[in-house]
Amino acid sequence: MDLNEIELDLLREDQIIGNNRLEIFDKIGTKAAITDYAIALGGLVASNFFTKGGENRLECRTGYYWTKTCDGYNDARVVY
Repeated sequence: MDLNEIELDLLREDQIIGNNRLEIFDKIGTKAAITDYAIALGGLVASNFFTKGGENRLECRTGYYWTKTCDGYNDARVVY
């Protein structure tokens, strides 16, 4: 697999939160559990946020993820 040929579509912030969010986020929420692999690659673990219905356990902790939306400072907005 050539990594230069991989296409990745990121969602815009308004597709995740707000009045125009995708219906799936009404069902599962916006929290995403972070994997050990993502942590090893430098992913930031949110120590006080947990997946929907998750308990205060390491495997239920969430991480930040990127959106396609610019934050106004030439950086991507993140969701946690």
